[in-house]
Amino acid sequence: MTLILVAIAGIGEIVFVFAYTLAGTPLFDLGHLIAEVRETPKDYIWLYVMLFSTVVPTAIHFILCLFSLQSWYVIIPSLRQFISDKIANSPTSPFAATMIPFVIGFVWAVPFLGAGGLIWSIWMSAADSFAWFGGHYLDQMLRLAQWIEAI
Repeated sequence: MTLILVAIAGIGEIVFVFAYTLAGTPLFDLGHLIAEVRETPKDYIWLYVMLFSTVVPTAIHFILCLFSLQSWYVIIPSLRQFISDKIANSPTSPFAATMIPFVIGFVWAVPFLGAGGLIWSIWMSAADSFAWFGGHYLDQMLRLAQWIEAI
């Protein structure tokens, strides 16, 4: 069913673009839009939000991937053996019974803290570069639009 819906959407898009091509009118005047963005960038904040809106789902998927990192502890034999021994000794040892929740929480927290630290360090070191990147991104989109003869 999903494949049929995707095929219908693709056919609809092809018909839509073909109709504009036959009419001889541009679907959207990219040259005017890019010129306006260069003159008054604050009026087109919606455009930046739209272009970078894929960051939110990507971040959510990245966080979900971090959940899988907690299972990597099985790769480290010494940590796996330590957890296994503490679980086996937990009925007789109060220390082992209290240590297991701490170790398992640590195994879950390390990927999140590591990723959070990495994201924070990238943000702090690259904050000045984002404006530079945005300008170059706009230039590349202009070149792409000129290359496909949209402007």
